[in-house]
Amino acid sequence: MSSAGEDDTADDPQRFLSRESQVSRHVTFRNDCSRTCSVFWLDFSGREVFYKRLKPGEQYRQQTYLSHPWVAHADPSTEFLLLNQKRVFLPTRNEGMVLITDSEDTSRGPSPHS
Repeated sequence: MSSAGEDDTADDPQRFLSRESQVSRHVTFRNDCSRTCSVFWLDFSGREVFYKRLKPGEQYRQQTYLSHPWVAHADPSTEFLLLNQKRVFLPTRNEGMVLITDSEDTSRGPSPHS
């Protein structure tokens, strides 16, 4: 399993987990889908930890760290959504807004953590 912060082009949530970090960052998650979604942090074991449910058009500000990955699912399914065009979002020093959109490929199946 890769740790957050490594260059992993697979974009597979099962390959990401959080690492210790001292670089704090605030990001804003905005639901640009036409349906409700849930936002999850991937913890130090790579497990999804629920943080927030967002209705279409809603947004919220979240404190996080540069090495902490995030994913989102459409509710009530486990279908992965995209966060800034990727299945896994890793905060950067420059990125403050995270747009949650529908996945272009819905054939990937259910969440690996369900």
